[in-house]
This record gives sequence, C-alpha cells and structure tokens, in this order.
Amino acid sequence: MINPERQQNWGWPAAIYVFLAGTGGGVFLLSLILNGMGWYEPVARIGALIGPLLVWMGTLFLLMDLGSVAKVYRLFSSASPFRTSWMARGAWILTAFVICGLAYSLPLFRIVSMAPLNPNINSRTRLGSPCRSAFRGRSRLSRLSLRCH
Repeated sequence: MINPERQQNWGWPAAIYVFLAGTGGGVFLLSLILNGMGWYEPVARIGALIGPLLVWMGTLFLLMDLGSVAKVYRLFSSASPFRTSWMARGAWILTAFVICGLAYSLPLFRIVSMAPLNPNINSRTRLGSPCRSAFRGRSRLSRLSLRCH
C-alpha cells in the first residue's frame, strides 16, 4: 500500500483561475464552432473575444497565487522552471492561448478591421491608398512584391 502524504491545499486564487480558464476556453471553443457553422455570428464574435479575456483574468489569479513578483518574473524569464514545473508550462500555454485568441477575435470586429495592417480590407477605399507612397521610386519588380489588396 502507498503511504499517504499530506497534500498542499490550493487557495481561492487557484480556484478562481480554474473556473475562469475553463469558462473562457469553453466560450472560445463554442464561438469557434458557431463561427465555423455560420450560426449566430454576432454571438460567436463576442464569445471569441470574451473567451481569451476570461482566460487572461484567470491567469492573473494563477500568478497571484505564486505570492511574489519575483516568482512571477522567474516563471517567465528562466528556462529551468519550464523543464520541471507544470505551472511554468501552463503559464506559457495560457499566454500563447490569450495572444492567439485575441489575434483571431479582434479582426472580427469592425473597429479593428479598419486598421491599416488588416489584410481583409481594401486599403484604397477606406484609407485613401496609403500604398501609393510605398510605390514611389521603386522598380516594376519590387512593385509586384508590394501589392496592396
């Protein structure tokens, strides 16, 4: 028989993290499914934005559970915790999810779709052809590589 060991109890910040991260991941997954099926597109857009934000708030509670800013800094700056700590791996995975989730969801909104670097818009119609100045003084071959869509 295995000898029982005393387990460490996690505090309320870890419980809030588990709730928010699970809820945010579920909302994001549901919005991906709804958006992929073409159903309830306004709801799917809002869910795609709310999901990563909930995970981000949960991650803040997880980092708060560490107890000090020095531990949070070590978690993200050193490679040694990444090899041995599941919390470090999880923090990096959560960071990647939040960044990728926001990169997916923000272009779905009209205010962000007017940004000059968004490839889904016709820059000539909304921004008055900012690419015209990029073509001045360039050869024909380089103009082909700098197409504006």
